[in-house]
Amino acid sequence: MSKKYLRDLVPLIVICLISALLLASFNLFTRGPIAENTLRTAQETRSRMLAAATDFESMELPEGSGMDSCYQGIDASGEPVGYVIQTTVNGYGGEVVVTLGMDTDGVITGVDVGGENFSETAGLGALAKEPAFTSQYIGKKVPLKLVKGNEPKGEDTIDAISGATRTSSAVNGGINLAGKYIADLSGTSSPNTASAQGFGGPVAVTLELDGEGAISSIVIGDDYFNETEGYGKRALEEAFSAQFIGKKPPLALSDIDALSGATVTSTAVVNAINTVYGQLTGEAAPAPAEEAAPKALFYEDGAWRASSKGFGGPVAVKLVLDGETIQEIEIGDAEFNETEGFGAKAKEPAFQEQFVGKTLPLTAGDIDAVSGATITTTAVLDAIDQIYQAATDDVADEPQPVPAGADAVPASAEADADAPADGATPVDVEAPAAAMLGEDGVWTASAQGFGGPVAVKLTLDGMTIKTMEVGDDSFAETPGLGAKAQEADFTSQFVGKTLPVTSGDIDAISGATITTNAVLDAVDQIYQAASTEAPVAEPAASTADGPTAELAAVASAEGTDWFASYKGFGGPVSVRLTLDGLAIKAMEVGGASFAETPGLGAKATEPEFTNQFVGKTLPVTADDIDAISGATITTNAVLGAVDMIYQAASVSDAMPEPTAEPAAKTSAEPTAVPVAAPTGNEETTWSASYKGFAGPVSVRLTLDGLTIKAIVVGGNSFCETEGLGANAQEPEFTSQFIGKTLPVTAADIDGISGATITTTAVLNAIDMIYQAAK
Repeated sequence: MSKKYLRDLVPLIVICLISALLLASFNLFTRGPIAENTLRTAQETRSRMLAAATDFESMELPEGSGMDSCYQGIDASGEPVGYVIQTTVNGYGGEVVVTLGMDTDGVITGVDVGGENFSETAGLGALAKEPAFTSQYIGKKVPLKLVKGNEPKGEDTIDAISGATRTSSAVNGGINLAGKYIADLSGTSSPNTASAQGFGGPVAVTLELDGEGAISSIVIGDDYFNETEGYGKRALEEAFSAQFIGKKPPLALSDIDALSGATVTSTAVVNAINTVYGQLTGEAAPAPAEEAAPKALFYEDGAWRASSKGFGGPVAVKLVLDGETIQEIEIGDAEFNETEGFGAKAKEPAFQEQFVGKTLPLTAGDIDAVSGATITTTAVLDAIDQIYQAATDDVADEPQPVPAGADAVPASAEADADAPADGATPVDVEAPAAAMLGEDGVWTASAQGFGGPVAVKLTLDGMTIKTMEVGDDSFAETPGLGAKAQEADFTSQFVGKTLPVTSGDIDAISGATITTNAVLDAVDQIYQAASTEAPVAEPAASTADGPTAELAAVASAEGTDWFASYKGFGGPVSVRLTLDGLAIKAMEVGGASFAETPGLGAKATEPEFTNQFVGKTLPVTADDIDAISGATITTNAVLGAVDMIYQAASVSDAMPEPTAEPAAKTSAEPTAVPVAAPTGNEETTWSASYKGFAGPVSVRLTLDGLTIKAIVVGGNSFCETEGLGANAQEPEFTSQFIGKTLPVTAADIDGISGATITTTAVLNAIDMIYQAAK
């Protein structure tokens, strides 16, 4: 070693030693004040939770209680006045600490939500910390049930945070679990019973052990049980509980057949069993089992299988490998439920074939994503990565029996009807429309991000980006993460680049892959449209457009019936109102073309939603009703249709006289009432009109029963774009309806290229006729 090297090294060593000593000294100096501050904060929280207490005594927690701490509150006279208990639950973003105060009568005196690692989504799950949510618990007794929207409310219910079901369920479940633990402190609890945190709250288990320590009887659930219908609730069924008989605790999750789609509930049952075992035998219960992470498995047919959460549910992937090279791939199984026309394209050969021959591991830059389906694409890549991790570890992979039911892969996490892709709050978002070129020369497109649609505006010079803007009124990405997509640091790196732009061309937003991909997807939509010299696209319909469809008045025993239809998430949403003046007497939502998402927009047809309109006087606004959680577009479609009826009914000199036979009405031409045809011919003619791109689109149908014999599209007010929407009048378009039987949907005909709005207007007018004629 040279002297020069030593001369340079010695000062560095001295500097490092001094720095280490300074840091150690600083740590010693601050450790005490930090600890004191933490203790003082905890004491202040306890005092807020149970104001009647002047002092608190720490209570010992048994193994497996699921509680972090428990204190008994004492008043000035030394008498117990209640308890303050703390537990940690898993929310949407991670750990959520719940602190509960309860008096000796079991009445809740305080609730605090938060914790050092609290990271629920701002504006959604983060609202669980606010008094508007926590104050609901004050004065009530557990167990408490979480309700949403129009669900019945009572003394034992708590209103969930709209759009944050997972966080709301976690907090409510933690409060019920903590409350049950306090109730058990009265001494009435049995050593044969214990509870563990499930998906919706505490899951209680009562069991008996025989002389050999095996389970001889078991009962799952009590008054606090609140697991999801069709998923965790199946733990109450004998088919699940019977498998425990004869087994000797302590158990692991791998010792049982877990409920498909309800791993959290299954884990809670196992943890509760192990706690009872410890109570009965005095032996320490094993550490609580954790929810099993999704993992890839190797099967006897020589294929690997794994599954990851997509937009509509689990996305299964089956791979056959040669070393680390993909030989075969199959995407999807019986649980595959991605959006038709978007995520569902992951099952098509055009997408799957690009994986064959590639060597693991793969990244997003190695394949062409499904346009407009970033979440589904990511799920496929995540499942492939699981397989890569399992195939390349040092553990020998014992081939598993091929799963029954084709390539069924068990769901890896508790299902939640309101939970969206990537665990986010479900958002009923319009599928990405084609890129549009505005009259100002600016291209616009949108793609699904993490919190909702991410709009992108580009000004191009040829294929070179001159300016870029991200976001519109619907932009709802996470502050500090996805919201950075709007900042110049991110957008400026696109300026000057020539389309197409891929993920390798820009620096992604750290921690916001989904938002980054949404921006890239929108940019790609613009590239696809601009590179094919697409004509100026028709603007997407919105609720701001005002009334767009005409109505049909028909005879009714209760009043006058009105029909209208408005574009929803999956297609047209038809609304039928029975009015007495402007008061709603009855309401029906649906229609032959109704295709809103099951469990979300489809709730618009249920009485819980429609009943809240009955008795109200038009106009009805969004403030007058409880929207369908996670289905904003569907809710707005219903309101749009109701407003169209109001506009038509309120400007009439008089309400339409009920006719003996139904008639579809149009503003562009006289209403055509079915007229009896010559003897032996059952044909009738109907007319209806719906708002197109440039104005009303009238449709005249001649029907034989419900079969279309002739069709004419147009009318005096028809003014759709030449070469685009105007093609709706051409025989090439209209002739495809002839011979079809109503109802007719978009899947039954070839739409007019570049004129989606005009095509939809024709279909909606036909649907109005169908509603009246049937």
